[in-house]
Amino acid sequence: MRTSHLDLARGLAAQIRSRGDEIELARQVPADIIDSLRQGGVFRLCTPKALGGSEVPALETLRVIEEIARADGSTAWVVMVGSTTALLSGYLTDEWARRIYGDDPGVITVGVTAPNGRARQVEGGIEVTGQWQWGSGCHHANWLIGGSLLVDDAGEIVRDENGAPHHLLPFLSAEQVEILDTWYAHGMAGSGSADFKVQAAFVPEGRWLRFGVSQPRLKGLYQFPLLGFLGLGVCSISLGLARRAIDELVSLAGQKVPVASTRTLANRSYVQSSVAEAEAAVRSARALLREAVESAWAAAAAGDPLTVEHRLLLRLATTNASRQSAQARANPPRRWTSCTTPLVELRSTTAARWPASFATCTWPRSTSWWHRQPTSWRGASSSGSRPTPARSSLDHPVRVEVPHFRGDVSGTVTYPG
Repeated sequence: MRTSHLDLARGLAAQIRSRGDEIELARQVPADIIDSLRQGGVFRLCTPKALGGSEVPALETLRVIEEIARADGSTAWVVMVGSTTALLSGYLTDEWARRIYGDDPGVITVGVTAPNGRARQVEGGIEVTGQWQWGSGCHHANWLIGGSLLVDDAGEIVRDENGAPHHLLPFLSAEQVEILDTWYAHGMAGSGSADFKVQAAFVPEGRWLRFGVSQPRLKGLYQFPLLGFLGLGVCSISLGLARRAIDELVSLAGQKVPVASTRTLANRSYVQSSVAEAEAAVRSARALLREAVESAWAAAAAGDPLTVEHRLLLRLATTNASRQSAQARANPPRRWTSCTTPLVELRSTTAARWPASFATCTWPRSTSWWHRQPTSWRGASSSGSRPTPARSSLDHPVRVEVPHFRGDVSGTVTYPG
């Protein structure tokens, strides 16, 4: 596998990572980073070689996206949208593919397939009006796609002989589009996923596709389903973020010594176990993804259409990678947080007729569902019974049961980190 684009991504990673706060505060990726990615051909990974693009194997594109995600999720999201949208170059007519993707080596295309717009047929093309959410990367794009339904002069949706609407994907030039200042998010803020809109924008004949009906005129990479390939890009970002989370945890664990302890987190067995589980989850998810993509690529490269089995495995690998990555990121932080309040004062009031006393305590909301067997119990307990934590929801205090004990009890339970 060629590694030039992957090497570029790795080379830019340190710079991108160091500017993460700047990217989030600006709510878009800085222009100079975008220019570096343009010059490196990252946005042309899926553009046909005949148009001056790289047309690399599918897995290479996904590896580049994952590598950038390790540095910054927002930047990777823009790269993912810009590179995967270029698959449409394999669907356009020769003329429009060349005019959009061939004439400008730095072109970036992004957009939204959701049919929020309305297209009306006019002489020489269609007239599009609409507003779309989540226009990731729209501030840097030369062309934006706005999914639209074809309507008649009365505004009624036009349907084909099978009753299906004409779901079009028109290419709108940046000059036709108004970008709205709507993107205020807590996460992925730097993706610049603002709304954009057009009003009666003219799109000439041939500068649009019919989504789900138009077929690729090129083989190989362009046999991958459009939304399916987008999904592969999304889960690659998830894998990159999970990898970064594990790396950060390992770095922190080697230095941080919890309060009232002499050992670093790295020397605690539950941290080692959490990291091992996260590593296994991410690596196994990546392995399944690679298997699915390479199997589909072998068929596509041979000029064969992807089978239902290929598509099923791609969707399975996509979903699994996203879920496993989310789980890998979630597990370690929850277990650390439980270290922040290792000592909890418990008091119970019970009546003699009950077989157990119930002690309640306040617990951090972020970890109240995560309980373990207490390591020690100090306090009055004539029966000598050890308390057992019971499950509780995020909205309720922890309930600790002291079995077969009659009377009042108070004491302190120490939970393992």
